[in-house]
Amino acid sequence: MHSEHRQTTLRDLERPERYDDLLRCCLPNYAVFFGTAAEYLPAGEVDILELGSGTGWLTRTLRQANPGAAITAIDRNPAMIALARQKPGLDAVTFVEADIRAPWPAEAFDIIAATQVLFALAIPEQEEILRRSAAALRAGGRLIVGDAFLPETAWEEGIYRAHWREYMVESGVAREEADAMIASRDDILHQVPTLAVFKDMLRDAGFSRVLIPYWYELYAVVVAFV
Repeated sequence: MHSEHRQTTLRDLERPERYDDLLRCCLPNYAVFFGTAAEYLPAGEVDILELGSGTGWLTRTLRQANPGAAITAIDRNPAMIALARQKPGLDAVTFVEADIRAPWPAEAFDIIAATQVLFALAIPEQEEILRRSAAALRAGGRLIVGDAFLPETAWEEGIYRAHWREYMVESGVAREEADAMIASRDDILHQVPTLAVFKDMLRDAGFSRVLIPYWYELYAVVVAFV
């Protein structure tokens, strides 16, 4: 596939109005992925900061898991935020239009959460986000990250990519779009850490304990405690 054609297809895939449908079709076990992230919310009144909230998919899952939580959700795309505001139950969420690499609200949080966000950033930017997260969390707080990760070997990567493509096509994604989605991974592979490397990054950032409660091929949910 020519790079120009691939980029055109990917721009189409990233349109906010298509995001939710494509998430269901392109993220294997999406309900378990987001559900696992929500399972690690503590009960009671907690303050949550969500980074890169998009159309509010995780936001709504967090709200359903803990209706009493105060949620601040940051995203740089106003169209994504507009769609999130329309979702039932999110009227009390504070949405902030900003790049997550810019300063965050100057307050402490019990939970910081991010799904399918960090992989799009360069490694030094990821490290900075992790350091800022550790500093912004109250004592006993936790960071919940759901993201794509790099397998330990190219052999595993090849098998998982084949499974991923099969899942997308069976879910209704056109073969051309599925191929474009997979090809786009090559463009960012240099900045996608393995889970082992990511755990080291978390510890270097100031997190003391790390859990990996969900891991399926290219995707995992990681919970880190300060």
